[in-house]
Amino acid sequence: DVATSLHDLAVLLVILGEFGEAQRLLEESLILHEAAFGTDHPDVATVCGNLSSVFRLQRERAKTLEYFDYESNIRQRISGSISQRVELTAILPTSAMGENPREHTPDSRPAFLDELTRISPR
Repeated sequence: DVATSLHDLAVLLVILGEFGEAQRLLEESLILHEAAFGTDHPDVATVCGNLSSVFRLQRERAKTLEYFDYESNIRQRISGSISQRVELTAILPTSAMGENPREHTPDSRPAFLDELTRISPR
C-alpha cells in the first residue's frame, strides 16, 4: 500500500542521509497509517518511532521526544509494555549516526535518546 511504500522509501532516504525528505515521507506515511488503522496500531507506532529517529538524526530533541512518547504510548496501550525494536543502527553506518550504536533498554526513555529505532512497520 501507499503508506508502507512511503515508509520504506523514507528508510532508504535515511540510509542515504536525506533526513529532511525522509521526515516528509514519514509524516505522510503516518497520516495514511492513522487514517487506515487508527492511532492504536503497531504500524502507526513503528512510523512514529522512525520519525523520532529521523528527528534525532537532525538533532531536534523536542520532536524526537514527542514521537518517541507517541510511539511508546501506543505500544503500551496495545500490549501493556514497550516491545523490543529493530534498530536502524543495523543498517546505518556509524558515520551516518555520528556515534557508535549502543544497546538500550526499550523501557528506558533517556536511553532511547542515544539510539535509533526500527526500520519497518511490518
